[in-house]
Amino acid sequence: MKRIISIISALLISGTATAGTYQAATIRNQVEYPTRVINAFVKACSTTMANELSLEYGIEFATEISEKSCSCIMDEFRADFTLEEFTNGGVKLAQLMSAQYAAYCKSVLSTTSMDL
Repeated sequence: MKRIISIISALLISGTATAGTYQAATIRNQVEYPTRVINAFVKACSTTMANELSLEYGIEFATEISEKSCSCIMDEFRADFTLEEFTNGGVKLAQLMSAQYAAYCKSVLSTTSMDL
């Protein structure tokens, strides 16, 4: 899981990801993910990302950016993958989808937030 987070964080920070095709979330996938899975992913992702960004942006701003970005990435996983696919996909799934999700989330957050 830490490796997945590192890959996602690197892609978000570097800004080199290319925009992917966004698919709207299905109700089935949204409901299927237990809150504990969502919280665990967002917490691990945002903690790692905030630590990497804090030297450049300060801890408060880095935490805010990280929480928004990681929540968006989790929403994208929920939209495209069942819980079983997400939990069984591991690093291979992250490598396959992270560039698309990171690019989408970066573009959405930068156009909807005055902070970014």
